[in-house]
Amino acid sequence: MGELVRGKAMFRGGNLEHQIKKILSVLGNKGLEQLNLSSYTEQYHKYTQNSLKDYLEGLDEVGYDLLFRMLDVNPKTRISA
Repeated sequence: MGELVRGKAMFRGGNLEHQIKKILSVLGNKGLEQLNLSSYTEQYHKYTQNSLKDYLEGLDEVGYDLLFRMLDVNPKTRISA
């Protein structure tokens, strides 16, 4: 959904680590803490959640809320069909 709005990949990275950093730079590492992924949480502790509004333009509040819920890293709290 976010890629349709942007017209390009949301979190394009050169490798896995770069892609994780790009994702966390927008979403923060809160989800990693919830999943008890201590190795990742320690490695990526500096990331705080930024607004998707700063990253994406063209969505209304409902669209932002839906996309944010779809991007939740925790499968137990992530919205699904």
